[in-house]
Amino acid sequence: MKNPILETRKGGEIMGAERKGKRSVFIRCLVSLLTFTAWILIFFAQGHAQNFKLGNQGHPEESYKKGELLIKFKSGVLKEIQDKIHIRHGSEKIKKFQSLNIHHIKVKKNMSIEEAIVLYQVEPEIEYAEPNYLLTIVAFPNDAYFPYLWGLSNAGQTGGTPGADIDASRAWDISIGSHDVVVGVIDTGVDYFHPDLQENLWTNLAEYQGTAGGDDDSNGYMDDIYGINAYEDGFDVMDDHGHGTHVAGTIGAAGNNGIGVAGVNWRVRIVSCKFLNRDGYGYTDGAVECLEYMRMLKDGGVNLVATNNSWGGGGYSQTLYDAIDAQRRSGILFIAAAGNDNIDNDQFDFYPASYSLPNLLSVAATDLNDRKAWFSNYGRKTVHVGAPGMDIVSLRASETDMYGDGQHFIPSGDPGAQYYRASGTSMATPHVTGLAALIKSHNLNNDWQGIKNLILSGAEESINFYGTTIAGRINAYESLTCANRPLFFALKYTDASQVGEVTTLAALSINCGSPLGPVTVTVSSGEVIALMDDGIAPDLAERDGIFSASWIPSAPFSFLTFSSPAGREIVPAPSILTNLLPSGLLNTAYSQTLAVSGGTPPYTWSVHSGSLPGGLNLNGATGEISGIPSATGAWSFTLKVADSQDAFVTKPFSITVKDIDLVMTSISGPAAGSLGQQIAITTTVKNQGSGSSAGFYVSVYLSVDSAINTNDLAIGTKYAGSLGTGEQRALTIYATIPATLAPGAYYLGVIADTGNRVAELNEGNNSLAGNPISIISEVDLIITSVSAPSSAGMGQQITVTSTVKNQGSGNAGEFYVTLYLSMDSTITSDDIEIRSGHVSSLEGGGQKTVTIDVPLPVSLSGTYYIGTIADGRGAVAESNENNNALAGNLISITRADLIFTSVSGPLNANAGQQIAISATVRNQGGGGSGGFYITLYLSTDSTITGWDDGGGGDIAIGQAYVNGLASGAEQVVIVNGTIPVNLTGSYYLGAIADGEKIVPESNENNNALHGNQIVIAGGCSDLVIASVSGPTNGNAGQQVPVSVTVKNQGSCGSSGFYLTAYLSMDTVITPNDVSIGYVYVGPLPAGGQQSVTVNGALPSTFGGTYYLGAIADSSNGVAEVSEGNNAFLGNPILITGGGPDLVITSITGPGTAIAGQQIEVTVIVKNRGNANSRSFYISLHLSSGAELTSNSVQIGSGYCSSMGIGSEKIRTLYGTVPANLAGTYYIGAIADSNKVVTESNENNNSFVGNQISITQP
Repeated sequence: MKNPILETRKGGEIMGAERKGKRSVFIRCLVSLLTFTAWILIFFAQGHAQNFKLGNQGHPEESYKKGELLIKFKSGVLKEIQDKIHIRHGSEKIKKFQSLNIHHIKVKKNMSIEEAIVLYQVEPEIEYAEPNYLLTIVAFPNDAYFPYLWGLSNAGQTGGTPGADIDASRAWDISIGSHDVVVGVIDTGVDYFHPDLQENLWTNLAEYQGTAGGDDDSNGYMDDIYGINAYEDGFDVMDDHGHGTHVAGTIGAAGNNGIGVAGVNWRVRIVSCKFLNRDGYGYTDGAVECLEYMRMLKDGGVNLVATNNSWGGGGYSQTLYDAIDAQRRSGILFIAAAGNDNIDNDQFDFYPASYSLPNLLSVAATDLNDRKAWFSNYGRKTVHVGAPGMDIVSLRASETDMYGDGQHFIPSGDPGAQYYRASGTSMATPHVTGLAALIKSHNLNNDWQGIKNLILSGAEESINFYGTTIAGRINAYESLTCANRPLFFALKYTDASQVGEVTTLAALSINCGSPLGPVTVTVSSGEVIALMDDGIAPDLAERDGIFSASWIPSAPFSFLTFSSPAGREIVPAPSILTNLLPSGLLNTAYSQTLAVSGGTPPYTWSVHSGSLPGGLNLNGATGEISGIPSATGAWSFTLKVADSQDAFVTKPFSITVKDIDLVMTSISGPAAGSLGQQIAITTTVKNQGSGSSAGFYVSVYLSVDSAINTNDLAIGTKYAGSLGTGEQRALTIYATIPATLAPGAYYLGVIADTGNRVAELNEGNNSLAGNPISIISEVDLIITSVSAPSSAGMGQQITVTSTVKNQGSGNAGEFYVTLYLSMDSTITSDDIEIRSGHVSSLEGGGQKTVTIDVPLPVSLSGTYYIGTIADGRGAVAESNENNNALAGNLISITRADLIFTSVSGPLNANAGQQIAISATVRNQGGGGSGGFYITLYLSTDSTITGWDDGGGGDIAIGQAYVNGLASGAEQVVIVNGTIPVNLTGSYYLGAIADGEKIVPESNENNNALHGNQIVIAGGCSDLVIASVSGPTNGNAGQQVPVSVTVKNQGSCGSSGFYLTAYLSMDTVITPNDVSIGYVYVGPLPAGGQQSVTVNGALPSTFGGTYYLGAIADSSNGVAEVSEGNNAFLGNPILITGGGPDLVITSITGPGTAIAGQQIEVTVIVKNRGNANSRSFYISLHLSSGAELTSNSVQIGSGYCSSMGIGSEKIRTLYGTVPANLAGTYYIGAIADSNKVVTESNENNNSFVGNQISITQP
């Protein structure tokens, strides 16, 4: 038995001050990438309050993996074409996601990602090309400490509201989970040694019991015992960050085992895929590989119900969208964190949670009082549910500290603790994933649609959380015991301005685990649109409870009314645009008007729940909150705005009233320092106001004068916590003088409440200047030697050796030495940069020799100086910044020159024939060439140009790729060319090297050469059909076999060709008849014949008598002696009408009823047709006679999903007897009453059952 993971654990190397320091700096850098590109782990950390944003003007090279792309080919593109496209662009394929048809590639050196995307997107075979996005961490502040699992059972034990939990205690009376159910955690890995997790880990027994280093289960992954490591292309999923283990513990920490904590499931199996590294970042290709691995497990028989995805951010990735959609096709839920930016996801997308896919659940975070956690994103139409995400206690991976502050261990302060407290939508998401597994364990027959709908229906919408998600905060007990909990919500709709444009209407209509229809949309003009849940576009999935339809508004409208048995909603409802209300100051006038749009004015405002601060009032007509606050404190409330159609929306807000004034009373630091040196600054901050402040930050600055403000250079920040009235606090802040700072004289300064988190009576007295500080540099980098070859060819790789010295006394951090080609001996950054080499550090007085292998640019020739610049990127501040460059020797760069020395082929051939031509190509230039193509031509003269010269032009007949030629090298290339089928006469064979001009050459005019003449005769093949036979009867839509014998009665063999079967109204078979199928026939020798069978599909709309027939070489790919004898007539065939045919075969209802009563009727419906039907509705009627007529009274309807050929379904319908009805009636039903199914017989949909006697109450 093997366990290679146990032998390779790397716990000891992830700790230490050096690693922690680098990690902390790197997190701050990654935060700055959030808006443009970053995918992030959704938790928040103390000490990194400022969330920097970076747009396209920043450093996009840091937001995705440099030099890599993800591209998707269109369906049907051959592998040979794919490879040629990569070769043409100089790319290298790293891996292929087979089922998604997506390639992970490395682009040509020195090509930017933007250039590479453009090159690939213009290729007609490419569906899309996009960067390999960076997936990483973002961090936020955290103060409170709650060591208990309030999210599972909240009795107020941590100061929260009793019942503000997921009701896990009652749910565990029903199910505690099952080891037969598996969930995937796609994250930083898991600590598979953790005692509270080990018994619930999924284990690949074939690998565990197999041979170390082998792929024992032949799934393409070696030793994947607990999952895979997609970041390092390995098997070790050990969590060296902590995030993934914390998530896994919430899902399935072992319960009732006497130690630690319990997960939502006490029993479950967790499989890990690690694609984020120890610093919390990875890339899109790793996330996709994890998803594909999970799908492989599911398709291979593992009962995997969902994946947990507690990461997000960045831009839209089609690759990731496709991978998540592929999870749906395999029946896997994708549960994602909504994000920690406190933004509305309805207005601002946050991926992957914002992908509009039916198998995706987006999760917001709630706090212990059932409010939205202050940091959590939200979205009334895009975020599905909330779950506990504030101060969540779960498992700690060994020797990790997510926040890096030592303050979140449980027990507190214990560095050996096995449990940890963290907050974020990352922590909320696994509560939902755990619930999905619990629902599956309770009923193993639940599919992803049923599980998702039970989660939604079971959720409860508290007053504090109302309006922030679709369904509310999850409730495990209600989901497991769900009974009659309908949920209705309008998801997608348009506005009146989109007249004439196709739009999608969609609504969620469910009751517990099932869809609830019919669903309709009524336009203000009276038009009614039926929405369907049948998986037919625009509906994305059948039976998921989302009903959809396409609609083209023909005229402007005021509003839309969505309705179903589950509920009713009028849209567009008003939208409250204001997101936050500013704090107020005691006894100071306050005024804030909320912004609203949409709906139908006028609007009416009201306080839906909670109350405003004393002294403030809400104007019901204008939405202005105004007055003079009379008391300090924090007030939470929910506001409601309704329009004239009673469409409304609510939104939670809070206002804090304060009386605070923060000042700095002292600051002191060293009088001198060096670049890169860490210094200690002591300072004191005081709250001289009369109210307590919230927590805030104090920052240290360097300023060129004694007026300290936020425009100065911040070098350090520390969290000061909260301060009571009159309270002061001494702080020691450690700050690093930037290595890139210009040496000179500065002032130390300090500012209280950087970021303005605290509203104050006086915002102008937060800063204080301290003592001056003299900053010097002790580093001076120079290049002492540069050497390289004196000559080389274009594109040739050369070796350049440079020696760099630090002639200063201080140590230099990491920097680069950069190579240049220059027209003169003065080397500057304006010269041609060709490559850089990395130097990790250089001590004072030390020197290092840097050897760089670099290919010379393929577009460059002539004589240049080769030179080097030390620290050309300015990473190191130096005492002298003007002595970093040095010129080396001259180098002569020569070009390639491609010529042909011979071209030869056959002297005679026939039209349409394939011939072999031998061409010898030579590089007579001084430099090597890259790869290029050789193209063969037929020309009417001996001048080979490759273009039309007015006499018919040269005709390309074949091409071959040559993978580069060194200087003086030559290669004989055999190229197979095909002569056009319509060509005869005498021609010259010829060839052109590098006709696409990929290779720069010293002479671009000597690439062509003609060879011998060739005489081309007309086609000598002659294809005829000898027989055609098929069935004499068939149904429309049916597949029928057609037997055909084809013969070549010509004097020479033919190339391969297509043979097509047809249906004709007469006895003359032509290409204008109806094609029903075709087959490919390989080459036929002279006199040869072959019998083939064409599987033809009879059109579903055909009926009557037709003739079967066939045509050989239907695409005219073979040149023949006679082109007029390819067709042949076969036997006639009688086609009977086709399509689905829906009939009611039985109706059973009660014999008596009271007017106004609801009755239950059982209906059996059958598809007697020869084609599948889409979903439809069955209407229920009462008729005075034994037939249904226009006078019959409809009393109800029910939804029926799609039906296969010959299938039968029993449906229970409910109808309400009209209050004014009395007497004896027949109960009847009509299948497809709204005529959405096209049938072979539209006149047999109705059926009448038993009589019913109706009496008045």
